[in-house]
Amino acid sequence: MSNKAPAFQFYAGDFLSSPDVIVMSAQEVGAYCLLLFTSWQSEKRAYLDNDEDRLRRIAKAMRLRFPELMTSRVQLIARTQAAMASSMLTQSRAEDLNLRWLEWDTSSDQRVRPSHRAMNGVLLTWNDPPSPEALIGIKSSLGAYLPGQAPNCRCIPAVLLSADDVTWPRKVYQAGAIHQMTRAKFQQLTGVPNRLAA
Repeated sequence: MSNKAPAFQFYAGDFLSSPDVIVMSAQEVGAYCLLLFTSWQSEKRAYLDNDEDRLRRIAKAMRLRFPELMTSRVQLIARTQAAMASSMLTQSRAEDLNLRWLEWDTSSDQRVRPSHRAMNGVLLTWNDPPSPEALIGIKSSLGAYLPGQAPNCRCIPAVLLSADDVTWPRKVYQAGAIHQMTRAKFQQLTGVPNRLAA
């Protein structure tokens, strides 16, 4: 018998007021919801592989259902929505456990966009997302978002369980700017504990 909960929290007001959702067509919202539900039902709780083959299969299924969408648009939607679903479910699980901090983790390859490269390894909170493009002086309409929540973003949010999970000093994003912090200063400001002894 599975220990998986039969449902997950879904904040309809936040979803409907999201700038990303507002610009989606009804078909795109439907496709996103299918990905969200699929990730909830996966064997690994709230997980959707960022696997190119699987995303191609999802894109193919979407093309069959929505033939009026262009192939590249369908693939972009599949990649973006899979990453967003995974990121949002990670956020939901972390917030349920009162884990407020995360590390921005990129794919660390040549395709990482400059704004995300600048965010790699930065600590931030779920409720204070940065505008990576603005931080490095690039004009963008994307606004503020978390890892995995921008079009074609392959970054992931790595939940910070303890101050031992990262090396110090570390870059920390707070109130619109990135600051270099020592472990002591970070723990003083945030209350993030050290790892408990086994």
